[in-house]
Amino acid sequence: MAVVHGKDSVFKLEDSAGATLRDLTAYVTDVTLSYEQDEAQTTTKGQTAETYLQGHTRAKVEITGRYDSTVTSGPDVVMSSLVGDTGTCLFEFGPEGGGSTKVKYSGECFLTGYEIGSPLAGIVGFTGSLRVTGAVTRGTFP
Repeated sequence: MAVVHGKDSVFKLEDSAGATLRDLTAYVTDVTLSYEQDEAQTTTKGQTAETYLQGHTRAKVEITGRYDSTVTSGPDVVMSSLVGDTGTCLFEFGPEGGGSTKVKYSGECFLTGYEIGSPLAGIVGFTGSLRVTGAVTRGTFP
């Protein structure tokens, strides 16, 4: 069983302005890629247990990190460029890191939420919510 530490993870997101894949790894503290599956109930009268049919799958990505407004590379510039954007952008997530042959999840997504938090006694941070459109591809880094 392979055990992997989260400190090695990488996360990249395409900005809308230049359609450039930006490496946000240095700013991101948490990444969650989650899947859900629709279900349709098929139970009929006389059955004693519910039955279901599997439907569509969907995925989303949640990221949390440290706010930085550095032009072109900071997460605020990248995330705010996606607010109101009607197109999709590419994401790449490497839970084991971005080295050769490490697992990479990628897909097209759009921004569904962006928050900036500024606590009185803490570090300014951000949270981003991305809805994946289409399938997530599981591959490896070259």
